[in-house]
Amino acid sequence: MSPSFDGHIRSVRRGLAALDLLVAAAPNTVRVVDVAEHLEVDQGTASRMLATLVESGYASRTPDRRFTVGPRSLPMATHWISRLRNAAAAPMARVSRATGEIVLLSQLLGSQDVPIAYLPGRDGDRHGLTAGFTSTYPLWATASGRALLSRLSPANQVQLLPPEPYPRLTPRTTSDWQGLRDTIREGSKRRVYIEQDEVIAGFWCAFVPLERCVGGELLAMGVVVRGELSGRQRARILNTLAAETRDLGFALTA
Repeated sequence: MSPSFDGHIRSVRRGLAALDLLVAAAPNTVRVVDVAEHLEVDQGTASRMLATLVESGYASRTPDRRFTVGPRSLPMATHWISRLRNAAAAPMARVSRATGEIVLLSQLLGSQDVPIAYLPGRDGDRHGLTAGFTSTYPLWATASGRALLSRLSPANQVQLLPPEPYPRLTPRTTSDWQGLRDTIREGSKRRVYIEQDEVIAGFWCAFVPLERCVGGELLAMGVVVRGELSGRQRARILNTLAAETRDLGFALTA
């Protein structure tokens, strides 16, 4: 084998070893120095390896410059994700029965809003909102993203956002920090984050952030609805979410 090919194989093995470390540690995060020690390389090499994994979606960088699994490697952390899904199964089922709508459990992974569990609702998921657990959604535009951001300080919130103006997904998408900050504050007062027509026209979403879990995960549960809702329907959704997210938050922090 040529030296260049040997070097390529060595890099691949290091990348896989770094990924294995992230998966084994989840939901805990790791530092660059931890990866360097695990791979027996210098911190510069470890930092570049992690940057490559982040860029490809296999790792996530937190605001405090630590690392965990990314959207594409999340399914590999089976023990951790199974624990979250099992804890959320009954509350999500009750929300689904009460509303008949799509129910999602989302998690903040680095700067990504990633769905980790869902129930399709009475009409199924005809619009592909939950097309696999590798889907990610923009933090600034979604009710789930805003609910997740609400658990962070304003300084850390800004670190996870793109430069202004934020990309618009529809004409109603919030595209600046001032507008987003006001929306997050309003949601904090109501203890629920609502978005309509900002990601996909014709959709209404409501999400509630959960209490911080023992593993440090940031999670939000919510409902996604297509079409107009009556006042009674909205009230039923919001009341059900308030009750079930409170119970789920207690279960995950016990």
